Amino acid sequence: MRRIAAVLLAASAGAAALATPAVADSNAPYARGAAVVNSDGSLDSGKHVASTKKVLVGRYCVTFDDTIERAGAIAVTQPHDWRRVILLKNGGASCNGPHDFYVAMDNRSGDYEDGNFTLAVL
Repeated sequence: MRRIAAVLLAASAGAAALATPAVADSNAPYARGAAVVNSDGSLDSGKHVASTKKVLVGRYCVTFDDTIERAGAIAVTQPHDWRRVILLKNGGASCNGPHDFYVAMDNRSGDYEDGNFTLAVL
């Protein structure tokens, strides 16, 4: 009886392991740096991110650590809402350090609007 119980327990543990959903890799193995930023400017997840902040409505500053510099970097962004457009810009005094990336989000009507986004530096 113990043997049958042990086999059933092992089988159910294996089935549970197969049913567990995969967790997204937040380490971004193919990017030098990455940030998933919430609409309030807080960091949801990232790689080599020193800080994030909301500068103004729809405008954000993502600062990476010393391993990533803006000069010469190839950076891509993606809004989490199809109704928004993202622009990578120079940030002026509020976000213009060598490791800073200034992200502005437009609502397709010419107005800045808050929203979640992903930034990856390749």
